[in-house]
Amino acid sequence: MQFITGVTAPIYRYHPAIIAQAFASLDILYPKSIGFGLGTGESMNEVPLGFDWPSQKVRLGKLIEAVQIINRLWYPERPNDHGSIKNEGLYTLG
Repeated sequence: MQFITGVTAPIYRYHPAIIAQAFASLDILYPKSIGFGLGTGESMNEVPLGFDWPSQKVRLGKLIEAVQIINRLWYPERPNDHGSIKNEGLYTLG
């Protein structure tokens, strides 16, 4: 059986490290049965919480950075590839 979320937005309400930890824990409990989608979020979900709604370009940059953070946490032994993706500076590790 597969356990798969809809789209999770790791940009405003949830830090990418929290998402990485939660899904790593689920993967231990249910090996090879967990999947999730990541997206930039929706205005109707984020604006009522007091967040400004930036342009698509800014949101996409933040999503790319969130994916990089999750990958670094899950696979610390992999080399970092900073040359192909622009970092928008939302989150930092160490």
